Amino acid sequence: MPSYLLKNRNGNYYTRIPFPQSLRLLGCPLEIRVSLLTKDRSEATLRNLVAAHGIKIMMGRLPALLRTDSHQPTTRFRDLIAPDLARLRQQLLSSANGLIQSSPLPYSQPDDVSAASCCDSPMRASQLQPSLEPMQHLDPVTVPKAMGQLQAEFLERKSNEKISSRSLQQLQTRTTALINAVGGGFFVQALKFRHVDQFVQELATSKGLKTVREYKAACTQMLNFAVQMEYTAKNPFDQVKIKCAQPTPRQRWEPTQLRALFSSVNFTQHAYSNVDDYWIPLVLLHTGARPAEICQLRVSDVMTQNNIACLNITDEGEAQSIKNGNSRRLVPIHSRLIALGFLHYVELRRRQGHVQLFSCTATGEFGEWTKNFECRFSRYLGKLGFVAGQRPTAYGFRHTVIDELQQRDTPEHAVADLAGHSKIGFTYRHYGKKSTVQRLQAVVEQLDFSDALKFVLPHRPE
Repeated sequence: MPSYLLKNRNGNYYTRIPFPQSLRLLGCPLEIRVSLLTKDRSEATLRNLVAAHGIKIMMGRLPALLRTDSHQPTTRFRDLIAPDLARLRQQLLSSANGLIQSSPLPYSQPDDVSAASCCDSPMRASQLQPSLEPMQHLDPVTVPKAMGQLQAEFLERKSNEKISSRSLQQLQTRTTALINAVGGGFFVQALKFRHVDQFVQELATSKGLKTVREYKAACTQMLNFAVQMEYTAKNPFDQVKIKCAQPTPRQRWEPTQLRALFSSVNFTQHAYSNVDDYWIPLVLLHTGARPAEICQLRVSDVMTQNNIACLNITDEGEAQSIKNGNSRRLVPIHSRLIALGFLHYVELRRRQGHVQLFSCTATGEFGEWTKNFECRFSRYLGKLGFVAGQRPTAYGFRHTVIDELQQRDTPEHAVADLAGHSKIGFTYRHYGKKSTVQRLQAVVEQLDFSDALKFVLPHRPE
């Protein structure tokens, strides 16, 4: 059985001993590493002999303790070897002045735990604690991490990073697919390209290319975390290539479509059942904001800065959220919206004591603000003859605004500030300040949809 004497970047020596193929087939990792608790090479060389002998004895016991059927959780490998490793470290520490005893490492069965009980029932922490407690200050031994344990740690880390509940749920769903494919007790170190490639191929038989890419991205994140935590040396997902689909251009609202929408009864006769259906499309068309950003606005988010009326896109309110830090911004209110009576509408909502600017509420597990509005909007488009799957959506107003500004050669960094995008280029991203509201007002006022809106009836609150 070969052993390898290695030194880490801190100058500490440790031994690395590979597991034989017969034990790897039973679920053991590729290797085990044990700190020799010294920075002296001569002493480490002697200790390496003792450590190798002790680990050889331990390996001889493992086949009797490990069960090969699928019902035996391989995560117990850590419990099985912990007492032996603790005794091994105590033996290394007991040598005086660096002189290691020439007698072989003493071996005894774990106290009160037989080989049979190790297999048939989980080892209690109290049985391991006496031998492990003195070693807690030492360098950790490299022992395998199971996929189920990795997922739990990964999701806990992402939760601590304060990502949205929806994003966390998506990560859990997508990484669980991998856990189900290989097994929660499968060792992370044993995960190879052939495993993840088969997982991706099977996924592609039941899901679309976009979904497969999303699942792969989530699993790649989790395995990158495993590499960072030194549970494995490399991420097998890095070698998986997924064919890139030709991106489908996001559909904007064309001038004829805008005329058809804003010449309809909701806008020319106020025939809506909910005033949101009048204002939200108009606001989206004149701000380029994301639908969720507009639907979640509070009355107090309509404010004035430097005598310019603005919408405050923020996540400070209850259940409000934004996509990222760039999304937090002030968006000047277009003069066309003011002419249609938007500020009068805001004042009415304020007098009536409403907190929210619109009647939208955060619904569902992930607090979706747009769901009710988008359902009504979709039905309305159907009544107007817009064919589902071939028509632009509420999000399409955002693409329309960005496209219109691009056609007018508006500087890209100014469009990014208005839309809440990250800026292109290192200099703008790291050193450039956000555009002033005066500059953004000039950008907003470049938008001219007067031809499409010429029949829109202004809103006059009662």
